Amino acid sequence: MAKTELNKAVDNFFKKYNGNSITKDAVKKSFNLKDKNEYGNLLHAIVNYYYPIEAKKTTIKILLDLGVNPNHQSAVTGMSLLKD
Repeated sequence: MAKTELNKAVDNFFKKYNGNSITKDAVKKSFNLKDKNEYGNLLHAIVNYYYPIEAKKTTIKILLDLGVNPNHQSAVTGMSLLKD
């Protein structure tokens, strides 16, 4: 599967930040929290690729705290992160 611009932004984020340096400010500066693609939103992009688990957990918690919707459904699969 070819990576979308959203996936590339997530890749670049995890290349720049490691688990210890991920902060709310870093997340807010790195992403448009409303970004989506046909596969989902930022949460989908993070969960569906291989990044260090602690970095993923920290980033996901921050995104949830900032209001990114975990129930957003993928246009391709119709699935969200919390339900199918």
